[in-house]
Amino acid sequence: MQLMAHLGFNGQAEEAMNFYIKALGGKFEGEIFRNPENPDRILHCMAKFDNFSILATDSKDIDQSPGNIDLHLFFNDIVEAKSKYDMFAQIGQVDYPFEAQPWGDYFGRVIDPWGIPWCFTVEG
Repeated sequence: MQLMAHLGFNGQAEEAMNFYIKALGGKFEGEIFRNPENPDRILHCMAKFDNFSILATDSKDIDQSPGNIDLHLFFNDIVEAKSKYDMFAQIGQVDYPFEAQPWGDYFGRVIDPWGIPWCFTVEG
């Protein structure tokens, strides 16, 4: 079984996916399907990373209010996690700084410019 995130955007899917690919080291998989009536909008695309994939679309019906979901990235290395966190923090809103937690993990949370919350964790 595999879980894959499917993210909806309102005209910024390509920009968001290009950032995720750059920051997290992935690549587009397959064709990027564009809306024939508005080629700036993506109907469907997928990016593959080492251990997960992200699907994305631009939907005219997307609700841009914050959702009830966080995307969690787990790392084995604090330096790598902090590096990825910092890339997101440079363009997003830091919701929780990346630092050691009382329960033994390192944890931080950033909401990216497209409203997606990302959590970065290194288990202690």
